[in-house]
Amino acid sequence: MITVRTATIDDLDGICRIADEINTLHHEHAPQDFLPANDVTRDRDMWQQAIEAEDGVLFVALRDNAVIGFVSAILITNHHISFLVPKRICRINSVVVSATERRSGVATQLFAWVESWAKSESADQLALNVANWNAGAITFYEQNGFVDISRTMVRRLK
Repeated sequence: MITVRTATIDDLDGICRIADEINTLHHEHAPQDFLPANDVTRDRDMWQQAIEAEDGVLFVALRDNAVIGFVSAILITNHHISFLVPKRICRINSVVVSATERRSGVATQLFAWVESWAKSESADQLALNVANWNAGAITFYEQNGFVDISRTMVRRLK
């Protein structure tokens, strides 16, 4: 049985372990943008800040008390940009499910939790970025109602 709840500091080791998996995948597909995942504790401070963020949330999915996935999100507003319709946006920063647990409904449960939280915080929409090479994630997001509204493009100078 899978349990989802708000993350605590006690979950950091499991979060770092799962994040290391996705970091490896990102480095394999885009080594010019992502460092190798050579130290499972490298991002510990970042994940601790996500857990403690006043304007954010980090939910973990657990099986047998072990972290098998997580989602982190923050609330932002665009009220200060004069040409945009004012919105309160729940920005999903990371969605990670352990390779051994993918396609088992974990991400769907994590999304339900983050959506519920966003609604409770009066968010107008969920938003996220996904790499073009991550076809599985893109398909999942599209199946869950996400649509393209913009594209980030880069031009490498070195």
